[in-house]
Amino acid sequence: MLKLDIPPPATVSQSDLQLRFDRPTGAVRCGLVFSNARGEELRVGYDGMTGRYFSDRRKAADPAFSPKFAPRIDTAPRTDARQPITLRLLMDAASMELFADNGQTVMTETVFPWEKFARVALFSEGDSVRFKGGTVYPMRSIWPARAPSGGQDHD
Repeated sequence: MLKLDIPPPATVSQSDLQLRFDRPTGAVRCGLVFSNARGEELRVGYDGMTGRYFSDRRKAADPAFSPKFAPRIDTAPRTDARQPITLRLLMDAASMELFADNGQTVMTETVFPWEKFARVALFSEGDSVRFKGGTVYPMRSIWPARAPSGGQDHD
């Protein structure tokens, strides 16, 4: 895995990541893994064997939360077989939105980790994949900052 550094003011759990990979062939899975110190993780990427994008949130929450929450890997077809693969991921504390191949394939997941994801890394399984580049943009919260102690919150 190759760790990605997210420059301030962006954070892993509040960012817009735009990445490009060469399209893998054969039994290769590649993508991103978001993780935290508790070992919780979300994996998002492309599976060259099936030709499908995937989101694996089976380790993204405590199983006590609900055994029905994330029992499987969610997938969606890749409809554009051209090179390269483009991924745009919008991450916040409780959701991930994937726009692959300029929005031709879209996936949305909710995640409920006990701690915010603090790390993100590129991964490939089965063979190497050429990472062609990417950009990370910070996203601001829609929620107003809380007033200091003694102040009032205003809507």
